[in-house]
Amino acid sequence: MKQADSTDDELAEYRALVDKVDAAVAAAAARAGEQVTCRAGCSSCCVDGLSVMPVEAHAIAAHVAAHGLDAVRASEDACVFLDGRGRCRVYAARPLLCRTHGLPLRTREPDGRGALPIVDDLSVCGLNFTGRPPVPAEALNADLLLQLLVTIDRRFRARQRRTDAATRVSLRGLADALIADDG
Repeated sequence: MKQADSTDDELAEYRALVDKVDAAVAAAAARAGEQVTCRAGCSSCCVDGLSVMPVEAHAIAAHVAAHGLDAVRASEDACVFLDGRGRCRVYAARPLLCRTHGLPLRTREPDGRGALPIVDDLSVCGLNFTGRPPVPAEALNADLLLQLLVTIDRRFRARQRRTDAATRVSLRGLADALIADDG
């Protein structure tokens, strides 16, 4: 079996999740209309220090293997995968965090008192929804997205026969490794 076919098989479940997330993001953004101002080059949320799940790192590495990657961004305040114009060089393989950022994300957490009541939180990029607050139909369920990603990552690591804990992968470290492997 060719390497590309192997990678496609390894990432099939993750790519199916990405397709569903992209559809949900597109629907939420369409409902929000002009309240979502994120566009190519809007990169204020693309900061250094971000990390991804191993399955996401594998997807980015597969993308770079297929399309290449120039030298990494030297700035320590911005994502290593941004180009000089603030555009993502791995946009097609960007992780779920990046795919959903900017839109309203709903999380539900226990209230800390050990009781059943839930604290409901809705967060959104401060550059979006400046004209009005988001409505519930525009929010993505961040808890569900994370649960699905963690489950898919766990299955991916099992197929890889990786016994390590679900450690996150630094985007800067990933980029450095990809450049070193290419050189």
